[in-house]
Amino acid sequence: MKIILLVLLAFFFSGFYHLPRTKKFAGRYSYGKDPENGRAGFIDIYPETDSSILFYLDLNRGAPSYNMGQLYGRAKLIGNSGVFFMKNGKNNCRFRLTFSRGVVVLKTVDDSFDCPFGGGVFVDGNYKQFSKKAPKYFIGPTGEDTIYFRKTPPEKYNE
Repeated sequence: MKIILLVLLAFFFSGFYHLPRTKKFAGRYSYGKDPENGRAGFIDIYPETDSSILFYLDLNRGAPSYNMGQLYGRAKLIGNSGVFFMKNGKNNCRFRLTFSRGVVVLKTVDDSFDCPFGGGVFVDGNYKQFSKKAPKYFIGPTGEDTIYFRKTPPEKYNE
């Protein structure tokens, strides 16, 4: 019995089971505190594979319009950065995510700012990490749906 336990532990610690390298980016990042005082939002990062993350963005333009935007997507990473791209009608939504110590910087690429958000809502900004725990799910924009990252890929959610 002890031998079987030792063999199982050896497999576990030898890399038979490992967390994705993108685990170091996991957590919730945010900017702004209150839409009453300007732009506010967050991005949840879920480590999908060694080279990809899933993310959920929830953004608010702030007063007086309080326009909002939500987006669930996947980004392939090389090193500490990657690019998200989606076709949105005739236009494109494309932005870079760059991770550094406790911050992810989102920046629109090549004027491809036509993301499916309300007027005046854009992703650009420095999002500070306030949780390192990988999220398991996010609550959809209606507030009624619980979407599990592991079970629902963005392609299925965005159908």
